[in-house]
Amino acid sequence: MQPISCIECGAALAGATKCPVCGARNEEGAPLPGIVPSLPNIEIDIDTEPVVPRKDRGRTCPNCGNEVTFDDEFVSWFCEYCKKYV
Repeated sequence: MQPISCIECGAALAGATKCPVCGARNEEGAPLPGIVPSLPNIEIDIDTEPVVPRKDRGRTCPNCGNEVTFDDEFVSWFCEYCKKYV
């Protein structure tokens, strides 16, 4: 947990929402000066292939129940009866 300061007077808050110095209510306090909040470590694997639905399975439209076809251009299933992608 990062140390936070009062948004009114800058006093350090020890997890409290009410400042012990000026009495201001602090919903989320501000980070203390000179302290950079840590960001989560996010790893991205750029070498993976995009997930593409299998085209060999018979799919049906959730709206009308008719069979849908796979549109390679939009990488999505299309219902000819409803005239929309599902």
